[in-house]
Amino acid sequence: MEEKSSRGLSLRKKRSVRPKISAPKQISAPISAPLPTSNLAPPAHRPSITTLDSQSSVAPSVAPSVRPRADGNTADYVKRRYSTKIPQLPPGALGGFGDAPAMPAVPSQFLSQPPTRSETRRISAVGPAGFSGDITVDIKALNDPDLKPEQYVSQLLANASEADIRSYQAELMKQKHRNSTDLQHNVYQNRSQFIKISQEADKLKAEMRTLRTLMSELTGTLGQTNAALGISTDSTNTTSSARKFANRSSVANLEAMWSTHLQELWRRVEGSQKFLPAIPGRHVVHESGRWVELNAATWKPKRRVHLILLNDHLLMASEKKRMDPSPQPNQGNFEGGPTRAAAGPPQVLAAERCWPLQDIEIADLGTRAVPISKPLKGGKPPNAHAVNIRIGPDSFTFAATDAEGSEKTAFLARFRKAAAELKRTNVDADGLGPPSAKDRLSRASRGISPATANRTGIEAGPSAKAAMLVEVDGRQQEFRWVETQVDELDIDIALQRFDEAVKRVDVLRRVAKSNKSNTVVQDLIDGRVQSSAGRLSKAVIRQMTDPGTNAQMSATQRHVAWLVKLGFEARASEAYLESRTTVISTRIGQCADAGDLHQYLYQISFIYFTLIRNTISTYQACFAPAMTSAAIKWAKDHMDEFNGLLGRQIGKLERGGEEWKYCMDRAREHAGMLSEVIEKTGGPVILKEIPVQEPGPDEVLVNIKYSGVCHTDLHAVNGDWPLPTKLPLVGGHEGAGVIVAKGSLVTDVEVGDHAGVKWINGSCLACNFCQQSDEPLCPKALLSGYTVDGTFQQYCIAKAAHVARIHKDIDLEAVSPVLCAGITVYKGLKESGARPGQTVAIVGAGGGLGSLAQQYAKAMGLKVIAIDTGDDKKKMSLEQLGATAFVDFATSKNLVKDVQAATEDGLGPHAVILVAVNEKPFQQAAEYVRPRGTVIAIGLPAGAYLRAPVFESVIKMVTIKGSYVGNRRDTAEALDFFRRGLIKAPFKTVPLSQLPQVYEKMQQGAIAGRYVLDLSKSLCQDVGPGVHLLIEGEASATLGRELYQAARAYSAIRHPLLASAVQARLILACPAFNAACAIRDCLPYGSEVVAVYCLAQQSLVLSDPAYCDVWR
Repeated sequence: MEEKSSRGLSLRKKRSVRPKISAPKQISAPISAPLPTSNLAPPAHRPSITTLDSQSSVAPSVAPSVRPRADGNTADYVKRRYSTKIPQLPPGALGGFGDAPAMPAVPSQFLSQPPTRSETRRISAVGPAGFSGDITVDIKALNDPDLKPEQYVSQLLANASEADIRSYQAELMKQKHRNSTDLQHNVYQNRSQFIKISQEADKLKAEMRTLRTLMSELTGTLGQTNAALGISTDSTNTTSSARKFANRSSVANLEAMWSTHLQELWRRVEGSQKFLPAIPGRHVVHESGRWVELNAATWKPKRRVHLILLNDHLLMASEKKRMDPSPQPNQGNFEGGPTRAAAGPPQVLAAERCWPLQDIEIADLGTRAVPISKPLKGGKPPNAHAVNIRIGPDSFTFAATDAEGSEKTAFLARFRKAAAELKRTNVDADGLGPPSAKDRLSRASRGISPATANRTGIEAGPSAKAAMLVEVDGRQQEFRWVETQVDELDIDIALQRFDEAVKRVDVLRRVAKSNKSNTVVQDLIDGRVQSSAGRLSKAVIRQMTDPGTNAQMSATQRHVAWLVKLGFEARASEAYLESRTTVISTRIGQCADAGDLHQYLYQISFIYFTLIRNTISTYQACFAPAMTSAAIKWAKDHMDEFNGLLGRQIGKLERGGEEWKYCMDRAREHAGMLSEVIEKTGGPVILKEIPVQEPGPDEVLVNIKYSGVCHTDLHAVNGDWPLPTKLPLVGGHEGAGVIVAKGSLVTDVEVGDHAGVKWINGSCLACNFCQQSDEPLCPKALLSGYTVDGTFQQYCIAKAAHVARIHKDIDLEAVSPVLCAGITVYKGLKESGARPGQTVAIVGAGGGLGSLAQQYAKAMGLKVIAIDTGDDKKKMSLEQLGATAFVDFATSKNLVKDVQAATEDGLGPHAVILVAVNEKPFQQAAEYVRPRGTVIAIGLPAGAYLRAPVFESVIKMVTIKGSYVGNRRDTAEALDFFRRGLIKAPFKTVPLSQLPQVYEKMQQGAIAGRYVLDLSKSLCQDVGPGVHLLIEGEASATLGRELYQAARAYSAIRHPLLASAVQARLILACPAFNAACAIRDCLPYGSEVVAVYCLAQQSLVLSDPAYCDVWR
């Protein structure tokens, strides 16, 4: 039986010839349990089929799946049949039966059956084709801590081929990489979790620390409460009672306890209720009688004091004097004796001082070295246990009387804790504690929120501020110095000492400016100064706008000067004009219309025009010229009101009737008052005498001999530029003359030097633009003939740093056009980047700017294409100015092609200089300029826009730039070209009286070249302060020079009648001597005649007593 069982059973008949093995048949029903992976058919290349009982093909650690046993012998036979080892037949063993048929496909109903978990793991570990499914990467086996690698590998790979080993090795490497990736991912994930856990731990640690602190405070409070109530903790009953007190955590009981303590304080300390009234939450924190007050200078004890610390105040009380000579229970010595007896009546105290905690600055003096000749007992200095308490300007020094210094330590600890608790518990809307009064003032003055102050550390409390050092005139001062100055400033404001207050504000601003390195200190000082300056300005404006003072010019000038120094000139202007509006409304309201229309119109016209005239006069005398536009607008608004009121009153009258004419004549009669001060934009140009001004410290006074006329002057008259224009205005900005006076700070020019006044009259010389030689872009630049009076006058004021230095061998008449037009076009040519030999097109070449631009371009080695219209301009450009080509834009059919054809290569000019006064040339320049060319816009047509085709501008890479005026270096270079004879500006000289006609020609475009005004030919010359040269009829230039020589010969004047010593000395030129009587009333009292020139006799008569009597 055992032999048979070892052979196994066969289901086929025994035959002599081995039959052909039939193909596997399809199973009709699903198998109850899935087959293990190890029982699958092996690949064809394997030499044999491994049975289930083979020990060498299965790893010992892998348990094979057990197939469920079926009932009956048939199942057992099938099992034995499947377990039979059938060797692989050699090729041709089947004889003529051929190869075995292919394995049939698995039925579809079995394809969707999911594999088991063990199969999934084994299948996933199977390698590429050729790798046996028996050798798998068993993760569980590899994770076994008792795994023996050598034995495991020898058993697993005993029958494996080289390909299987390599495949298994590749699978192991893949598993290794997967494990490495998983490990890295877990490390990152664990790190983030570790950070979160650390943060939570830190937060929990902080909360535990806070809880521990609160618990210790609660324990201390309960202990003090027990001690105050006399509760003993020795017995069991006392312990239970204390536990009951400790468990009382309700707010009501705590408030009741605090109230009891406060009432006890009122009973023991006389006058304390006055300092510390009952408010919710106020309670005593610490009380100690072991203190003495010291003299801050000698460190000697003055008296014994009690310091009572509350949650919001610090109370200092002293022992009340008693008639009982017996020793007091609290007596002790300063060196550390006993401070309180165990028995005796309670000590009666008197409240001396009380301070809020947030205003107290406390300092421990135990760490400071104090010079002392005789130390106390124990060898300790007197400040070993001392503290200093400072409240504003007051300072107090106290020393603890205990030898160990524990009292001082406890007091400081509780004080700091109480101060911190006060700031933390009394939270305001922004989440910050209540600042002190000074801190609140600083924060409100700077206009910043408490959160911002807390974030930047500005509002750091009194102690931090005391530690700040402020640099004042080179010395270090504590911040307390600033607070003292602010307090003094507030006192000056309250007492209306405005002059001293303004000076103090200026000092504080200079101190803030000198502390630029310390931004916190600078911010604090600026905040306090700005707040005080705002209050000061309100007080000054309130006094300035008072109806009793706003009509006084001297008072208004004084008030405005203060406000300008404070930086509130705009507010001063607005407030002054508003006050004058109120005065007008009040006066008009007082005029009653009683039925007499003539009388009523006379009253309102008189009020309107008189007040407007006086307001404008006062405004011009008090405010800067650049702010005059506000007054002009104000006057216009009130004129419109008057016109509306006048129209309503005479609207019912017949227009043109007698009564209507009478009313209009009354209105015009008063309207004539305005002609004295108002000269509106748009003209007309009025010739009038004006006083000569004295130069400032950094200014010079130039006697203008000649002044060119620029198109900008016409813009100033018309007011069509978006710039504030001074009214009334003296135009001109191309003046050439002689310096006749200078300020005290001027050292680089001398009286008698030739100088020119340009468009830039002055600048700050401190901003970034000025430091980069871009003075025309300075935001504080002064513009001659626009924002300040210009050169259409015989004596002009200018900043010494900006006047053009003109060599004395240069003709002043010929150089005057260069001072604006020449410098402007020279700057534009430099901005274009054109190099010698290249071509530049000048649009508007026949005008004043264009004629000079052609000459400067030629002097710089450039070829010029002149673009303009007119035969006279063409002749001037080609014959006189040296242009290579001229293009008439009026007759040209294709301007772009004509300009490009005028160049050598036909590509167009390298640069285009636009000096035209019309808008159309600005739209065409980008079309005919060559690729990478530059278009320079210099001319300023009113209301014009610069447009260019985007496509051509981008494709050709065209540069479009604007050029303003030259700086001081450009001025020197332009004048050097002129001095070398390379520039000859075509000009025509006319007297000053013909300026209106010059403007008319400018508007018509009928000017070729430049016009120059000769200021030496006016009928009435003002040659100095109070010095007049009156010439009857036409006087030649020779006559003027003779009078000038006479004045120098017979007076103490050095140059030309402008020294202060000759304010009342005159030279007169008259037709005859009897003309002196006719002008006698025009001379000031006490005037002395230097010389009289007789036109009839053509002789100069020196001053004689006989003649002088006539003039007195």
